[in-house]
Amino acid sequence: MVHAPFALLPMSFPERHWKQACELAPILNELVDRVSLDGKFLQESLARTKKVDAFTSRLLDIHSKMVEMNKKEEICLGLHRSDYMLDEQTKLLLQIELNTISSSFPGLGSLVSELHRSLLNDYGNDLGLDSERIPGNAAVSQFADALAKAWAEYNNDSAVVMVVVQSEERNMYDQHWLCALLKEKYPFESL
Repeated sequence: MVHAPFALLPMSFPERHWKQACELAPILNELVDRVSLDGKFLQESLARTKKVDAFTSRLLDIHSKMVEMNKKEEICLGLHRSDYMLDEQTKLLLQIELNTISSSFPGLGSLVSELHRSLLNDYGNDLGLDSERIPGNAAVSQFADALAKAWAEYNNDSAVVMVVVQSEERNMYDQHWLCALLKEKYPFESL
């Protein structure tokens, strides 16, 4: 078991950059969706990466086989997480990562936001921090809702929502939190 790192207190983040990130998210999500639907572009643009990254290579091989079989999925769900930082020199908001394969931490992120709000409710005056300034974080609930909607759209009672866990998984508690909420809100028989 590995302890997930987190900050005990929230970091200051300029509101204008927060709003910018919130405005960018749907645009970037649509871009990722459109790129994911262009198989030729994916294969061509990741051809060099395929040569040096075994994971990407395997995904592209699976994708090629799906294309060869003319296998098309009518229902798609993308769970994404964008990570941002402020550039010290330019003070610009920079996206440093867009997670599309393993979008972890909706559960732990939501809990850390609650922890920060709770601590500032108790000690915020002493620290000069306002708990009301901490934005809500409903990521875990939104992920659970999205998974349940995809399951319902599939329209097959024997379908399951499956979480793939690696043997040396470091995010198992985050995954557990998401699964527990999914079972609580949407008690699928096969889950």
